[in-house]
Amino acid sequence: MSAQPELVASERDFLAQCLVASEIRYLKAIDGVSEAAATVKISENSWSILECAEHVATAERQMLAMWNKFATAGKGDPVKDKGVVATASNREKKFTAPERSRPNGRYTELKAAIADFREHRSITLASLHSLSTELRRKVVQHPMAGEIDGYQLFRLMAAHAERHAAQIEEIKNHPAYKRAG
Repeated sequence: MSAQPELVASERDFLAQCLVASEIRYLKAIDGVSEAAATVKISENSWSILECAEHVATAERQMLAMWNKFATAGKGDPVKDKGVVATASNREKKFTAPERSRPNGRYTELKAAIADFREHRSITLASLHSLSTELRRKVVQHPMAGEIDGYQLFRLMAAHAERHAAQIEEIKNHPAYKRAG
């Protein structure tokens, strides 16, 4: 057996661990939020927890669809690995989400957004485990990260849930949320 399949398997195992860990963190952050408190906005321009949950569920589905539909042969730059994760995790830098993944009222209940996220994350993990192509040999054009390979995309998916877990924790620590909770 060559070293290449082992490398792919180790990358997949690592990515699966990242995805599971970020799912746990995200669900822990959102745990115990009431439907009423989920709609609290801490400022005029901020998202509520429900809107964060809508965005996370939608983006999870869209990033996997991007990989499944638009991945093309190419070679990613492994130097971008840390930058993709660091940028996605940095709450100091604000981003404008692509229009298609912005909250627009897809969910009226937090529990529905959470259920969809769980379903999409489960599909993401199943897709990751079923990949027969080496993740570094296909690329996609991500609207925020630019051209990234499959490894970087799955790392980004994990980091994205972590980013919004941190955002939800910020909301939950804000006095406006505490008054509503």
